[in-house]
Amino acid sequence: MKILKKLSILFLGLIMFTSCSDDDDVIEFVPTNTIVELAQATPQLSKLEAALLKFPDLVNLLSGSGNFTVFAPNNDAFDDLLTALGQTDINDIPEDVLKNVLQYHVFASAALEASAVTSGTITMVPTEKMLM
Repeated sequence: MKILKKLSILFLGLIMFTSCSDDDDVIEFVPTNTIVELAQATPQLSKLEAALLKFPDLVNLLSGSGNFTVFAPNNDAFDDLLTALGQTDINDIPEDVLKNVLQYHVFASAALEASAVTSGTITMVPTEKMLM
């Protein structure tokens, strides 16, 4: 009986030791949609979609295979922008201003490290630094 008890403890210990060995593995996120497709599929991003469609070069950029992080402004953010500019429609915003706003929300990398989110600066697509 003592041998059976010792074998049981050894077997349980072995299971616990091997079951935890892969906890530190990093799972890589593989996107299934482009940024443009995600915007088109999300009702709260309909104004972002409308703004992007004004600029085929941005649509091509964000539909391609590049690595980007987009801080996607939702419809409320566009409403706030329109109010701040004294406009009522996205089509009333000068195209150079609108394109700059859109580019300012695109980070030319697939992911951010936690340190970049909490402090420091990152470079956005129009090569401007954004304080985090």
